[in-house]
Amino acid sequence: MSSHDELKPFLAKLKTVFDRSPEGMVITDMTKDKQPVIYCNNAFIEITGFSREETIGYNCRFLQGVEKDQAGLQLVRSAIKTDQSCRVVLRNYRKDGELFYNRLSLFPIQDSTGTTIYYMGVQDDITSLILKKEEIQRLRSNQEVLETEVHHRVKNNLAVISSLLDLDVDSSSETKTLQKTRMRIQSMKMIHENLYQKEGFSRVEFGSVLFELTDAFRNYRKPSQANLNFIIDSEPVPLNVNQAIPLSIILSELVHNIYNHAYPESESGEVQIKFYKISDQKVALRVTDHGEGLKDEDQPRDTNNMGYLIIDTLVQQLEAELSVETEQGLSAEIIFKKSDSSGSGQSQAI
Repeated sequence: MSSHDELKPFLAKLKTVFDRSPEGMVITDMTKDKQPVIYCNNAFIEITGFSREETIGYNCRFLQGVEKDQAGLQLVRSAIKTDQSCRVVLRNYRKDGELFYNRLSLFPIQDSTGTTIYYMGVQDDITSLILKKEEIQRLRSNQEVLETEVHHRVKNNLAVISSLLDLDVDSSSETKTLQKTRMRIQSMKMIHENLYQKEGFSRVEFGSVLFELTDAFRNYRKPSQANLNFIIDSEPVPLNVNQAIPLSIILSELVHNIYNHAYPESESGEVQIKFYKISDQKVALRVTDHGEGLKDEDQPRDTNNMGYLIIDTLVQQLEAELSVETEQGLSAEIIFKKSDSSGSGQSQAI
C-alpha cells in the first residue's frame, strides 16, 4: 500500500470536517514537484474568490501576487524544508486584486514512516483586525502630536506667567504670596518640560524631577530665608501626569512652609525628601525637616491656612493618605495608589 493510499481514509474524514469550517483550508501534495493543492474548502473560495477549478492543481503561490519576498515566506519555506509547523501573517491577494491579511497556519501530514506526504494550510482572514490596529496606531500618533502641541503651549504659557511674576519681583518687594505662586507655577512648568522632552506624553519619572524641582525652589529663595540643603532619596517611579502635577505642587507648598517656618532667617537647614515605592501599586513622598516646628496657626488642616487647604485639596484629588508629625520639626508623608491609566488630560491642578 502506498503512502497516499494509507492516508486516504484519514483525509476523507478531514475533508468532512474542513467543509464545515469557517476558516480557509487547503491540502497540498508534497510528493509532487510543484506541491499542488489537492483540496480546498468552501471558506477558502469565499476568502480568496478563486474557484476550485482555479485552485486545485496549482501551488498556493498565486495568492502572493507580486509580494514574493515577504519576511513571513522565509519562515514558511524553512518550516516546509524541515517538516515543521508554523504560523505567519502574509499579505495575500484575492482574485479581484484586493489585498487581505492571511494568518496562515501550516501543519505536516506524515505517513507511518514519518515521511511528510501532505501539508495542511489553515487560512484566517484577519484583514479587519489589522486595519483596526493600524487605525489605532494612526489615532495614537495623532494624539501624540496633539499632546506635544498641548504640552508645548502649556509649558510656554507657564513660562510667560512666571516671567510676568518676575517683573513684579523686580519692581517691588516680593511678598510670601507671590513667592508661593511662583513656586507653584514652576512646579507645573517643570513637569510639562519633562513631558515635552520624552517620547511619551502621559507619564513622567517623578524621582528624577525632584532634583530639578528643588533646584528651582532654591532659585526662588529670598536672601532673608534659610539656606536649605535638600537631601533626596528617590526611586525611578513613573507617574501619570495627572498625579505628578498635584504631587509637585504639594511638594512646593511643603518646601515653602519650611522656608518660612522651620529655620531662622538666613541660617542653614536640611530637608530630606524621599520618594519610594511601598508596593507595586502604592508610592509615597515624605518630606522631613528638623527645624523649629509649627506654630498653632500654621498647623496642618488649619482652615485659615491657605497652603494646607491647597495640600488637602490635592491630597483628595490624589485619593491619598496624608500623615503629618510636628513634634520635632515637620515630617509629612503622602501615600497614594499609582494610576494605571496613561491618560494625559490636563490635571485639575492646572
